[in-house]
This record gives sequence, C-alpha cells and structure tokens, in this order.
Amino acid sequence: GEEWRENKLKKEISDSGFSSRIHYLGFQQNIEKVYRTINVLVSTSNERETFSLVVGESMSFGEPVIAYNTGGPAELVIDQGTGYLIEIGNISDLILKMKLSISKPDLIKKLGQNGKKRILENFSEKRFVTNFENEYLKF
Repeated sequence: GEEWRENKLKKEISDSGFSSRIHYLGFQQNIEKVYRTINVLVSTSNERETFSLVVGESMSFGEPVIAYNTGGPAELVIDQGTGYLIEIGNISDLILKMKLSISKPDLIKKLGQNGKKRILENFSEKRFVTNFENEYLKF
C-alpha cells in the first residue's frame, strides 16, 4: 500500500545524475547475496532507530559499517573498531570515512572481521536467550 515510496525513490535516483551508478534492487528474499556484494554499509538512520537490524545483519556478514552516532547503530558499531560513527548530519566526515573505506581495503576487511566477531559474541540468538533467561531468573 505504499508503492508511492518506491516510485518516489526511483524518480530521485533517475533525477540524481548518478542513475548509472545506483542500483535499485527492490525487495530481496536472499539478503545474504546482497551483503556479499558490498564492501561497507553506510547507514544514515536518525535517532529514532532503536536496534538497527540492517547494521547488525551487515556486521554479521563481516561487512564494516559507517553510521550516524545515535540509537541502535551507536550500540552496535565500535568507532574505529568495527566501523565508523559519524555525528548526525556531518556530511564531510561521512564522505571522508567513505573515501577511507575505498582507499584502505585491508583496514576495512579487519573492521568487518571485528564486527562479525562482535555480533557473534554479543548479539547472537544464543546470547539473546541467555541474557533474557538471566533477567527472567532475577524475579
């Protein structure tokens, strides 16, 4: 019922001047395939986002993240450890970190490995159940 959003996005891509470099994939069933094609995830979600599934998913596939330092992304990403945290609206720093991710592939690979380890150790299904159980048993 919200096809207008998709149509608006397609129009913005078409009008951007970068349409040959932007690939709109639409809804994807096999998200692993998408994550395997990227080098870094850039998330510019605002402070209303709580736990960021897209950031967590990306990290679980070993992809580093550049995100705004707020909400869920700030809980998941360790600045300069699993990716980069940028102050909301700081476009020049965002561009700088994106350029860094292109120019330092070994560093980006290391950040991605660190992110995958962080997700597995702190946000896995097993860890979630254990934490929930521990909280429940307190009562």
